[in-house]
Amino acid sequence: MLDFSKKAKKIEKDSYFFWAILILCFLIIGESIWVVDKFVSKRQLISPTEKFKEIITQQGETKKAKEVEVWLEGEQNLVVNELSEIEMGITGLEDTQTLGADFVLLYDPRLVKIVDQDTIKTGVQIKTLPNELGEVARNLVEEEKGRIIVSLVNLDKKGVLIQKDKKIPLAQISFVPLSLGEIKFSFQLASQEEPGTKITKVDQIPSLATLVAKDYKVSVVELPKNFPEQ
Repeated sequence: MLDFSKKAKKIEKDSYFFWAILILCFLIIGESIWVVDKFVSKRQLISPTEKFKEIITQQGETKKAKEVEVWLEGEQNLVVNELSEIEMGITGLEDTQTLGADFVLLYDPRLVKIVDQDTIKTGVQIKTLPNELGEVARNLVEEEKGRIIVSLVNLDKKGVLIQKDKKIPLAQISFVPLSLGEIKFSFQLASQEEPGTKITKVDQIPSLATLVAKDYKVSVVELPKNFPEQ
């Protein structure tokens, strides 16, 4: 009788232990499902755009869309010691509200001679064209450095809109090739801290528009018609 009582108590104790383990397992499973559900719900609240931004940020590959193209266009058949001309301008890649612009062009003064377009003013200037972007604040050719600088400033706080796909000629550069071979005019692009070609936006951080540059490069392959034969 005593042995039966002990066996009964042992069975009862084992039963309590079994149910305790079973309940603990259910609690663990329930908590896991709750955690997973919360995580999934949180991920579902993130928009596809935010997910894309998160991925790009994690990969460190965030790239700004280009807003303005600065360009140089001109003749493709140049003759040594004969007058040539290229045009400088901008094209909106996106609608961009601007306050002003600086243009810095580089060239090799050993290969190119810039022709002065304003004999009244001291120094050498290029020809600026009427445009809606602003007043010409600076027009300077630094022959010893092989550098051309043109600055436009708009005093209206609202600025001026550069419309998407609108092409705006800004200046003409008259020059004479001095020898056969390749010549190049190229934009020196600026950053927030460095001088160079830049478009300043209205009331935006960062204040500079992102640019793409179309430089001008050509080979001078012809001699003038009156060049003496050897």
